[in-house]
Amino acid sequence: MGNSKKSGFIMQAGILAAAGIIVRLIGILYRSPLVAIIGDEGNGYYNTAYTIYTIILLISYKGFLNMSKKYSDWLLISDIDGTLNDKSMKLPANNKKEIKRFVEAGGNFTLCSGRNLESLNIHYNKLGIKTPAICLNGAGIFDYNSNNLIYYNVITTQGEEVLLDIFSRYKLLNLTVFSYNKIFLAKKTCLYGFVILKMDNLSYEFCNKISDLPRGNWGKISFFGLPSTLKKIENELN
Repeated sequence: MGNSKKSGFIMQAGILAAAGIIVRLIGILYRSPLVAIIGDEGNGYYNTAYTIYTIILLISYKGFLNMSKKYSDWLLISDIDGTLNDKSMKLPANNKKEIKRFVEAGGNFTLCSGRNLESLNIHYNKLGIKTPAICLNGAGIFDYNSNNLIYYNVITTQGEEVLLDIFSRYKLLNLTVFSYNKIFLAKKTCLYGFVILKMDNLSYEFCNKISDLPRGNWGKISFFGLPSTLKKIENELN
């Protein structure tokens, strides 16, 4: 940690020194024409104002450097697929390294995903973070450290009825229901949902009949079907 702070200070000092040299080089170019234009009296006013400006600039720059070292009030939230993870669904070592550096500096980092708790936990545990995570596209917030579901907003009974009615009317449509701790596939022909679950080796349950679907704990649902079918459903729901 000491070496990290030292190297950071050296880098900042180097940047400041380089900036000072550049400013002085620019100053050489405009100084003589400026004095010729504004005269001695104008030059005196200019030097006085410039001295005050320099002091204010140094104070504000020092404040900026100090602020950049304090991350205790910072919260960074990332999705998983295509953001935290790469296209092969792997966590790049550099991402993990930078998250660790940010957290060690006092920052707060967490995940926000459409996944349920079981799936989210696989990726959360790789990061060594403690901030509660957001699951099911915002339907739930879970604290893995205390193993406590802080917040959970379920789909209403009326909403469930609307979604099941749509599902029953479109025969080629697949339905996946997500609660915070379990996933239900409404048909054994739900190939898309089955493949997605197998990628993370998640637990799930097949429900051959609509009546077999547990009710009252839905955090999120996912329809899978032909683009034309999904467009019709979108228009119907809107």
